[in-house]
Amino acid sequence: MGYSPLTRGERFNDPRVAALARKHGRSPAQVLIRWALQQHVVPIPKTTRLERLRENLGSFDFELDSADMAQLDSCEENLHTCWNCLDVPWTG
Repeated sequence: MGYSPLTRGERFNDPRVAALARKHGRSPAQVLIRWALQQHVVPIPKTTRLERLRENLGSFDFELDSADMAQLDSCEENLHTCWNCLDVPWTG
């Protein structure tokens, strides 16, 4: 499950994300959601605005190619925009 898959907007202006958004004629949010979907992660973007919900749903009608995926995979920087589940001790 992908909580906060849109990085609270912190990566919308990343040049790699912006370039892919232009390439596919999509928004940075759609590119990030699509990347998560193709990683077999269920993204859960938060929105209270109908137009953003519609935009998010537009992530299902295009695909990123392997070069696009590799470019986004290279963005990994262990960014946490909220609590880190890896910091919570397992009690189960």
